[in-house]
Amino acid sequence: MNYIKVVFSLILLLSFSFNANAKDDELHLDILNIVKENAKVAIENNRNFVKGNLDLSRKSLEDIEYVLDDASFFVEDLNEEQKANLINIYASYILNVAYKEYGGRFTLFQFNKEPVPILIVGEPEYSIGILAHDKVEGRMNGDKADNIPFFYQGLVEHVRDAKKGEKIIVK
Repeated sequence: MNYIKVVFSLILLLSFSFNANAKDDELHLDILNIVKENAKVAIENNRNFVKGNLDLSRKSLEDIEYVLDDASFFVEDLNEEQKANLINIYASYILNVAYKEYGGRFTLFQFNKEPVPILIVGEPEYSIGILAHDKVEGRMNGDKADNIPFFYQGLVEHVRDAKKGEKIIVK
């Protein structure tokens, strides 16, 4: 799982040196592949645990909420790498749901001194960036205010109400 951090770090380093649109596309595809692989891990690890079906639908985020609520009871027993891996896996699941619903492009965003994937939707009309890592971390740490379905509903409303030229980050 440490592989995820290494790959994101390498991609971030590469992203500073690109000029051409082809490099943007390559970065998007690299991150998309990592996000999809992480989402598969979330699905496989919870196949027998969740009540519903982790099928990358908006409804399945209720099951992710359940998983993260459960994780909040044992998160203190995890080391930092295990916590980071869980955050990456479940944030990727959420980003994959959003990508499936809205499309867009992935890039990297420096967040808490770490490069994390961000999904940008609505371009060129508007730009809404979706960061899920902070919400997953908060929810996993027991903050019920970081409710995942509520967070995603906020994204849905921002996309629905977006105005031309608007640029926001939903986190």
